[in-house]
Amino acid sequence: MSRRTRPHQRAEGNVLRAAPPRSAARPAQSAALSPLVSPTSRLAERLGPQARFLLFRLLPFLVMAGALLALLASSGSAQEAIRVQTAAVDNRWPRELAFQITASSEAATITEITVLLQVGSGSSSQRGRVAFEPGRTVQGEYVMRTRGTSYVPPGTDIEYAFEIVDAAGNRLTTPTARMMYLDPRFTWDFLKSSSAPATAWYYGNGAGMARTSLKAVEDATRKLERAGLTIARPFKLILYNTREHWRDAQNTRSETQERELILLGTAHADHDLVLVLADPAFGDVAGTAAHEFTHLLVNSAAGNLVPAWLNEGLAVYGQPSVEGSYLSFLETAIRQNRLPPLRGLASLPGRPADNIAGYGQAYSVVTYLIDTHGPDKMRSLLQAIKEGQAIDAALQQVYGLEQDSLDARWRESVGAPPRQYDFSAPTPIAVPSVPPMTMPQSPGSPAQSEPGVGEAAGVAASNPAGAFMLVGVGLIVVSLLAAAGLTAAHLFRRRT
Repeated sequence: MSRRTRPHQRAEGNVLRAAPPRSAARPAQSAALSPLVSPTSRLAERLGPQARFLLFRLLPFLVMAGALLALLASSGSAQEAIRVQTAAVDNRWPRELAFQITASSEAATITEITVLLQVGSGSSSQRGRVAFEPGRTVQGEYVMRTRGTSYVPPGTDIEYAFEIVDAAGNRLTTPTARMMYLDPRFTWDFLKSSSAPATAWYYGNGAGMARTSLKAVEDATRKLERAGLTIARPFKLILYNTREHWRDAQNTRSETQERELILLGTAHADHDLVLVLADPAFGDVAGTAAHEFTHLLVNSAAGNLVPAWLNEGLAVYGQPSVEGSYLSFLETAIRQNRLPPLRGLASLPGRPADNIAGYGQAYSVVTYLIDTHGPDKMRSLLQAIKEGQAIDAALQQVYGLEQDSLDARWRESVGAPPRQYDFSAPTPIAVPSVPPMTMPQSPGSPAQSEPGVGEAAGVAASNPAGAFMLVGVGLIVVSLLAAAGLTAAHLFRRRT
């Protein structure tokens, strides 16, 4: 913070005395003047008025600079009091990562160690408290889970640093270190694309599949540019050669999903990652790589609020070829009139057969939009969603349709029968009559003889204490009403 200074004036009592004119005789210099001021003043007198002006202008800044250098020196010495012997990460695949540190302080007991983390490219920074026993020399670790709700996919880039504090107030932050979280069971190698910002990581004999996957990504990049989808950041493909290896790299799935659906690939937008099962025995490796890569593009273009029919439809559109199962299941659903409404595909069905047909339907709707209205409108649709509009509002703005109207036009284009909406009034439901709730009578009391007698009479007849209570409440209410009337009359007389 800069401060403006004024030339010094000497005060005697309450009177400020100005410096004598240059021609007047000067009093003798006091022997009490500091060694800094006296030689400086004499030097200024020898150099003349310009030098004196510059000297006194620069002097405050020189003092501030000296103070700043002293502060930095003290800060450096404070940091030198704390030293880091080792800092490392123990990869305990597939459950966790342990961030470990050994540090010491010459000044005081180390009281706090924090690890600062950045996991992936899209997630926010994290802070974790390192567990250790306080002392002058300490060893500690912070464990980060990599499964379940804290799942970290292999290939994720992680940045970390340690912040150490001792009881004397010294604080040291280590330089930021970087690592890539990879499956340590294998020795990994990589290939880079020549025309797309993509790198394929593989192990063993996976180089051929890595080249195939990169070629599919390059083709998808050119194809999807028509739909307004362009790659924003570099990303990685992580290829697993066998289903057993692949299954170990995935987060927990249910037994039904594992048994009935073979997961071929996953996209992780927050980490700029695509994981692929690179075994041709289970599916089209190139198509899977292009499909999951397209999910990254959609997330970059429109965010994460895209309905499944649009997201998955664009992902299938980006594949080199469309799998026959998608189209055959779609044709069966059309023929049997089992197509779900487009609005119902905000997320894909869980049943395997319906799930595959949903992929086919999503692809067909997206293809209809691009072929009928052109790629520029698809680009505008994604932009509208990214700006926060709901899917119906975005469709209405760009195409003049909402989901139900689009569904009807698409059904007509594929020869599906129009959807029937039932707008008739609902059938009335008979509501059974409920008998009035009555208080039970005390034993031996006479039953009610008149069917029209109210419940209060029954209570009074069976419970005298209750009757007295009702009478008391009535008297209180009457008294309050009378008091209110008298007060109103009194106020009226005062006003008149």
